[in-house]
Amino acid sequence: MKNKLKSKKKVAKLSLLIGGSLLLGSIVSTSLASCIIKIGNNVSVTTSVTDINWSDPNVMNSIVYKNGVVYKDINYDEIIAVLPSFSKQIFTIPSTVKKISGYNKIVKVNGVSTKVYTGAFEGVTTLEQVNNAGDKLAYIGNQSFKGCTSLFSFTFLRAAELSYLGTSAFENCSKLTTIDTSGVSNFSTAAFKNCSSLTTINVSDAIAIGDEVFSGCSSLTSTAIESATKLLAINQNAFADCTALTTLNLSITQLKTIPSYIAPNSGITSFNFPSAVTTISSNAFTNCTSLTTLTIPSTITSLGDSAFSGTIKLTSLTFNTNTSLTTLGSSIINGSSLTTVDLSPLSK
Repeated sequence: MKNKLKSKKKVAKLSLLIGGSLLLGSIVSTSLASCIIKIGNNVSVTTSVTDINWSDPNVMNSIVYKNGVVYKDINYDEIIAVLPSFSKQIFTIPSTVKKISGYNKIVKVNGVSTKVYTGAFEGVTTLEQVNNAGDKLAYIGNQSFKGCTSLFSFTFLRAAELSYLGTSAFENCSKLTTIDTSGVSNFSTAAFKNCSSLTTINVSDAIAIGDEVFSGCSSLTSTAIESATKLLAINQNAFADCTALTTLNLSITQLKTIPSYIAPNSGITSFNFPSAVTTISSNAFTNCTSLTTLTIPSTITSLGDSAFSGTIKLTSLTFNTNTSLTTLGSSIINGSSLTTVDLSPLSK
């Protein structure tokens, strides 16, 4: 991601006639910080953060809004916020919307005005369903629906258009049971963290899965990761505390490294290594408390410290006879149920 931060003061007032009523607003509010974000393989968009002080009586004259939803400008293609009075249970995203992002909420801390980034629908606890999200929505930004604790369903007209999920996009949406993420290439940090009712997710088009993306998704049973042919990276704690998830099949992914803490305290009993994997990081399988057997493929050249520590049910750890292993870390089975490991293949 390339960051190009700028500050500018630009307020362009306008009058809009919508549904027979006059709407006052502006293209932007006070200051903007802009940056370029790459979505998918070929699409780049410019995003910026708008400052909004809800306690300012003039704020309604400096934003563009309709039906309780605040838009970036008169194109109505980016939702940045909802009014404090927004209390809908069901929301239909207009067909014009391409992005859902956020804004800088101006609050006072010890008497000093401070900017706090807030996702567009963050903390809207009345919201239960988001339906028919148009056929253009490609970007759901950081914290967009974080803390929407009543949200249980998010549906698309054409989910394949969605390619980017920002940091904590749906974090703590504890009632969310279904969302179609086919087409999403980037799952950012904690995107679905603590979505404890989520049962299935589709990562088959993923290129990267960030830290803690599904951490705390205790009802998750299916990920479609076994079909993720383009997956290049998984970060630590991606599947932490996924207690209902029993299988992690990475065999056709492009991963070369198993990250640290890939799935601690999960329900994973079986694990399939990627065909091109070369590195098992330190603490890779630490506290995979349901894992019972593992065969280390011949492609592995490096095995990190404490790689299998805390695997209290691991009864078999086998090295391929044609192993390429050249680096073996210390305490690899510390705290596991194994007492010995046959390392004879390493001497061949």
